[in-house]
Amino acid sequence: AVVSGVKAGGGAVVSGVKAGGGAVVSGVKAGAGAINQLNPLASKRADDDYGFITIRCREATSYDKKFLKFADEQKGDFLGCRQNIDFIFDTKGGDGSLIPTTKALSIVEKAGPDAGVEKFLVRPEPDPKRPAVTKYLSEQEIHAESLKPSNEWLYLGSGTSGRLFVEVIGCDGLPNTDVIGKTDSFALVVFEDGYGKTDVVDDVLSPRFMPWARRAFIFNIEHPSSDLKVGIFDYDSMGQNDMIGRVSVPVSSLRPETEYVLSYNLYEDAVTPERKPQGSVTLRLRVEFDSPKQVVMANLSPPVEQFINFQNPKHLAMAKTVVDGKTDMVSYGIGTLTMHISELLSYLNVTYYIGDAIISLLFWRGQVPLFGKFMIPLHSMIAFFAAITFVERPTLCFSYFWFGNAWLLLAIQNWRNTAPHAWNRTTPFARILMMMALDKAAGPEIIPADFQKMEADEYEFYMAEKIRRAEEAALKRYEENNKLWEETQHLDQTGETDISTKKSSLADYASPFKSILYPIQQILYSVCYYLRIVRNIYLWDEQYYAAFLTAASILVGLVFYILPWAFILRWTGRIVAWLVFGPHMKLVDVFYYSKLKVDTEEEELKKMEEYYKGLKEDATKNAELARIKTEEAVKQKSVKEILFGQFVTRVPVIKCESFIDLPLHNSYSKKYVPPAKEPTVYHIGGQALVGTIIPELQSIKDQKDAKEKKDAKKAPKSEESKGKIKNV
Repeated sequence: AVVSGVKAGGGAVVSGVKAGGGAVVSGVKAGAGAINQLNPLASKRADDDYGFITIRCREATSYDKKFLKFADEQKGDFLGCRQNIDFIFDTKGGDGSLIPTTKALSIVEKAGPDAGVEKFLVRPEPDPKRPAVTKYLSEQEIHAESLKPSNEWLYLGSGTSGRLFVEVIGCDGLPNTDVIGKTDSFALVVFEDGYGKTDVVDDVLSPRFMPWARRAFIFNIEHPSSDLKVGIFDYDSMGQNDMIGRVSVPVSSLRPETEYVLSYNLYEDAVTPERKPQGSVTLRLRVEFDSPKQVVMANLSPPVEQFINFQNPKHLAMAKTVVDGKTDMVSYGIGTLTMHISELLSYLNVTYYIGDAIISLLFWRGQVPLFGKFMIPLHSMIAFFAAITFVERPTLCFSYFWFGNAWLLLAIQNWRNTAPHAWNRTTPFARILMMMALDKAAGPEIIPADFQKMEADEYEFYMAEKIRRAEEAALKRYEENNKLWEETQHLDQTGETDISTKKSSLADYASPFKSILYPIQQILYSVCYYLRIVRNIYLWDEQYYAAFLTAASILVGLVFYILPWAFILRWTGRIVAWLVFGPHMKLVDVFYYSKLKVDTEEEELKKMEEYYKGLKEDATKNAELARIKTEEAVKQKSVKEILFGQFVTRVPVIKCESFIDLPLHNSYSKKYVPPAKEPTVYHIGGQALVGTIIPELQSIKDQKDAKEKKDAKKAPKSEESKGKIKNV
C-alpha cells in the first residue's frame, strides 16, 4: 500500500492507517475521525471498488508532544517515571558484611537505669532526629519503636476505589541464608500496578523495620478483590536477591476505620503441598474507601489485568517470585504434573466436612447461635421444611435448586463465622447488602491478640486428626487390596516371555513423552485454576463474588417459586401434543407442506453462499475486534517499555492460589486513631495507562480531572451560564 499526503493540522496525531489493494490515500485532514473512499492507482480501472480506509485522529496534546519527543530521542526521563523507579529501589542498608568490622553489634550498659541490659545496634541507621538515643536499643525498646507511626510514606498505584496503607513492621525466625554473617533482609511489596521496597536490615534473623526507615506504602485500589503480595528477601549486592518467603494478603477482608497488625507465616509458594514456614512477617494494614457502595459494585465489572514493568532484570526476578512464588507451575515437568494431580486429589478432603455437616443436619444438632448463647438447629429446620414441601409439590425443583445454592453459601459462611478462628471469618452477607444499599460501611473491627486461640487450636487439631485417620484407613485398605492382588498373580499363567529389564520410574521417560504429557499438564493446570476460583467463591474467600452469587440465587429462586410451573408445564405439553401430533397435520401436509417449492441446485448453492457470507462477515468483525484489542495491548506494552522498562510481569487480581494463608493468633486489630503529626508522603503513582492513540498515565489523568473539577467549582458562574447549564 502507498499512503501519502496525509495532512495533520494543529500538531494532530494520526494512527491506525490501513490501506489495501495498492491504494493511494491523499489529502486526509485531521479531525474527529473520517472515512474516505480510496482513489485507485493509475494502473487500475476507475470504476473498481477498492474498499475504504478509516483514520482515527485528534489534536495532539502537550502530553503527546512531550512523549513523542522523548520516544524519538530516548534521552533524559519522561515525567520522572524512571527516576521514580530508581527512588523506589534506592534504599538504605545492604552492607551487612562490613558491620562487624566497623561497629559493635551489641553493647551492655554499665551504668544508669539500664545497667546490665544488653542493647543492639539499630539498623540500617538510628533515628536522624535522635541519633544518640536510638543508636543502641534493647530488644523491648526496638519492638516498641517499630510499632510507632511511620515518618515517611510512598504513594503508589493508579486505582480510584480506595487506598491501602501498608507498613512492614518486622520479621521473626528467618532462616540464615548467608555464608558470612546473617541474613540481610528486606521486603518487596506488590499491589496491582504499584510496588515498593523497604530498607535492608543487616545481619538479623528477627529484623524490625523502624518508623524512620523506608517501610510504609500507600496503594491506590483499583479492584477491591485484589491481593497484597509481600516477599522477604536476603540482599545480595553481587548476584540475585534470594527470596526467603512470601505471603498473599486479601484486601477484601479488611474493614475501614480499623488498624490491623497481622502476622503471617512465610512460605516459598502457595501451591506446594508440603510447605514449611520460613519464619513470619508482621504487617500493619488499613484501608480507606470513598464509597462502600462503589467498592461492592466494582466487583460486577471484570478485573483488568495488571502488569508492572522494570528496567532491571534483577528487579523483575524479585517481583515474579513475590507474585507467583518460587515454584514454576507452567513449565513442563513431572514434578509439576504430580502437584496438579495431588491438588485435585486434595479436594476429596471436602468429604470429611460434608460428613460432619450431614450428621449435624440429620440429628438436629446446634448450628446457628441465638442471642449469642444458644445453638439452634436452624439448618435442620430448613431441610425438613424443604423436604416435606418438595414431596407434595415436585414442581418446586427449579426454585429449590437456586434456594439450595444460596442456602449452601450462607451455611458455609455461617460455619466460617462461628468457627473459633477469628481470622478465618468473612464479612456477613447482610452487611455486604447494607454497604450496597445504604452506601454505609460497618464500624471498626476489634479483635484482641490470641483471641480464642485455645479453641481454634483444638478445632484445627480435631479436623486434622479426623482427616489423618480417614487417610490412614484408606491407605490400609489400599495395601490390603494390593496384597490380595499380588497373592493371586501366580494363578494367572499367561506365558510371559519378555525377560528385559523393567524401569518403574516414569521420570526416566519424561522427555520422550513430553508431547503427550505436556498437553495433559496444561489441561490439569486449567482445571486446577478454575477449581480454585470456584472454591474461593463458595468458601467466601472472594466474599463479594460469593455475595453476588447468593443474592442472584435467591432472586432466581423467588422468580421460579412465584411462577406457576405446574400450570406452565401442563399447558405447554398440551399445546405441543395437540399442535404437533394431532390429525390436522395431515391437512397441513396436503394443503401446505407438499406444495412447497423445492429449491433447484443453483438456488440451494446461492443460499449456502449467502449463509457462509454471513458467517464470514461475523468472523471478520470478531477478527477486527480481536485485532484492535491486540493492537491496543501491543501499543500499551510498547509505551510502558519506553516509560518504565522492558521487563514485564503479570499481577493477577482474582485469587488463584492453592492455599489461603491466615493471620497467626498473635495478630490483632483496633480502631484507627490518626497520628498527632502528619507524615511526609512521596507521590510516585502507578503504571496504568488510559486512552488511545498515545495512552496517558492514569495517575496524571486523574490529577488533571481532579484539578478541572476543583477549578470548575471555584469558577464564578453568571446567571445566564447557570441557566444554560440547567437547561442542558
